[in-house]
Amino acid sequence: MLTRVFSHALRKQSVSQRAFWPLIPESSGYGRRGCLVAFAISVLILIGSVSSPGFINFFLNGGALFGLGLIGVVNGGFQGAISAVRIGGLLANLRERGQLDLLCLLPPGAARITWELCAACLHRTRTFSSLSSELVWVIRSIFILAMVLIIARENRNPWQGPFLAVTQVGLMYIAFYIDDIQSLIVGTLSGMLSPTYTRTPSDARLYSLLGYLLIQVATYGVVVVVAFILLPAIYQKLQWSGLAADILQFVVGILTLYGFREGLIRALWHTLMNRLDVYPADQPQFQ
Repeated sequence: MLTRVFSHALRKQSVSQRAFWPLIPESSGYGRRGCLVAFAISVLILIGSVSSPGFINFFLNGGALFGLGLIGVVNGGFQGAISAVRIGGLLANLRERGQLDLLCLLPPGAARITWELCAACLHRTRTFSSLSSELVWVIRSIFILAMVLIIARENRNPWQGPFLAVTQVGLMYIAFYIDDIQSLIVGTLSGMLSPTYTRTPSDARLYSLLGYLLIQVATYGVVVVVAFILLPAIYQKLQWSGLAADILQFVVGILTLYGFREGLIRALWHTLMNRLDVYPADQPQFQ
């Protein structure tokens, strides 16, 4: 599976990556971004409380939980989008200065050099720390438990509710983990691919972001259609419901998420190799 192979290859740090660090601008401004986010949230709360007297009650009763859950849900997609824009701009800048073409003449070849540049960029900008942040997983845990407890309160016999709740907790953790890893891989490949179609760094960033968003929307759309529209329709025709049907729906959703995006990752990789004019025998082998 390319998802597992690429995940391991991106996380792996090599000595050769250090040689590329001077070419990569170090990410900064985490504190400023945090202050901006806090300021934006404060402004939204202030505007909401002024425009609607019941906004504060909504925020305290459920809006805060929904907002925290949304932060946890979109973290993987957000990091993937940032990586797509960052990598696309980096490679386009290096190509514009003529440095990328010179680096691609090195013995590892264009594909390997481009991959090492992207991996070095992810590590230098501490993307994996943001992706696997303990705070994000704590927020997700609160959101997951709250949602599952609400579902478990439905009318079921004494053992079905708790069993379904525990199963859904585990499946949602798996779904978040898969989405994080695959979103980052899609963002990386989109960032690698866009400079092969554009001339300027600004165009590369735009193409990277648009391509990434298109893939993400298509993926989530397919998951919704398969797991939450087609499958319930099949259940209704078969007149099948109950614990097994509910669990299967979650499993089908996760398998659709993984399988569809796995196919897109393969398509992106093959397109990238064609754009870089790399023969199958010369493609980098990841261990």
